[in-house]
Amino acid sequence: MRGRRKPCAATQQEERKHAVSIKIAIKYRRRYNISSMRQRLKTVSGSELMRIIHTGLDKALVRS
Repeated sequence: MRGRRKPCAATQQEERKHAVSIKIAIKYRRRYNISSMRQRLKTVSGSELMRIIHTGLDKALVRS
């Protein structure tokens, strides 16, 4: 009989995802030094974060 997963396993997985999101946010914050974008990055969740990053990349491409 297979053992059941521990409930803490899901929590660790969520923490890893959050850490990756934060690393991505920091990377793009350094690359595109836009103060309004940095302020928004501090206050959003993961799905919103990816939308903001892609929007910021599109704006940066238009400017160059």
